Amino acid sequence: MTIRLVLTSFLSLGLLSASSLAQQPGTDAQPPKVSKYTKVLENQPGAPPRAALPPIDITTLADGEARPMEYLRHHAARIMPNVKSIGGQKYLIASNWAPMMDGTRHLYINPATLDAVSPAGYERLALAERAQYRDYIFDEGFYYNTFEGSPHSRARMLDLLCLATKADPKDKLNDCFSGKKVLDLGCSGLVHLKLLASLGMTTVGVHDSSLIEALYSEPGDQGEVQGAYIGTGDEPMKLVTEPGPSGTTVLYRGNWPADKAMNAFVGEGYDFIISKNYLTKGRVHPDAGATPAKPVDLKITDDEFLASIHRVLKPGGLFIIYNLAPGPKPAPADDPSCPFSKESIEKAGFDVLSYSTDDTAAFRPFADALEWNQPPMNMDLSKDFVANYTLIRRKAE
Repeated sequence: MTIRLVLTSFLSLGLLSASSLAQQPGTDAQPPKVSKYTKVLENQPGAPPRAALPPIDITTLADGEARPMEYLRHHAARIMPNVKSIGGQKYLIASNWAPMMDGTRHLYINPATLDAVSPAGYERLALAERAQYRDYIFDEGFYYNTFEGSPHSRARMLDLLCLATKADPKDKLNDCFSGKKVLDLGCSGLVHLKLLASLGMTTVGVHDSSLIEALYSEPGDQGEVQGAYIGTGDEPMKLVTEPGPSGTTVLYRGNWPADKAMNAFVGEGYDFIISKNYLTKGRVHPDAGATPAKPVDLKITDDEFLASIHRVLKPGGLFIIYNLAPGPKPAPADDPSCPFSKESIEKAGFDVLSYSTDDTAAFRPFADALEWNQPPMNMDLSKDFVANYTLIRRKAE
């Protein structure tokens, strides 16, 4: 696997290509299994071999075979020494109570359009439409990681957010996330939002992916999330015998804020807005001649977009854009810098705390903790990626 393929898969659903989902002969074959770590883990009997990436070699972390949940906790423990904020550390500790996804998810995908539907959605299709879809089995690893990789690849971003929070002077430990509200733009997964919700947060993800919509459509995927067994108030890091405050997680599909109908769902009053590997210059405003793998069309002007961010953030609320790209020098289509000018951000009513800041060196220990230098990624952490972020705060009124 090349580094470009690895990081492109972070930015898009590119691994589900039309060729890899091509219709195979035979009606009695079992549906192929799809994992974050491979295009197709099992070929249908009698079908020609497909191009496939090798499955990840997971070290056993408990008796028997390690499950994705154990791997999530394993990475949380490795990342912990690099996280400075109490809120960021609690996010990692919450992995102990992350939702257990037991088994697989059966989805249907149209190879020509890459549209995905759940079994319930498939049943609602007309018979002629059903014939255009193939069934796929998505494993536990995909449920937790999708194509974005471990939910904990967001730990550095969340730590920066928490460290920038203006804490209550009485809260010396700056337990920044409890009771707060966060919006994830370009959301590419569910588990990180559920971890935050287990800290008592209201979490909302906005995406435009039929696969994400179908994958997380079963009962229990969204809605109320029980609080983690972690203390609050004066003892935020103490493990307790009763769950903490519950939170909620919900995902909405659509192009917000261009689609005005989405406003009723998204709402307002956010303490934080986060965006990872979505709002990049290479995808939103690529240079002439650059062809991003998955361009982002905001469908409104930069000024209108930033005005919407300002509107839904509370005064003093924070907005962070965090992006990774192939290194050491990204191509124009992969440019991870902020797509909005510093002048337009300030004009919209924000204080710019960091603008298109190179965070590669700071992220490198996180990449090491996530074992990106191990199979199947085999990255050279000294040069194979770059990290960049912009952090802004809505001015207090």
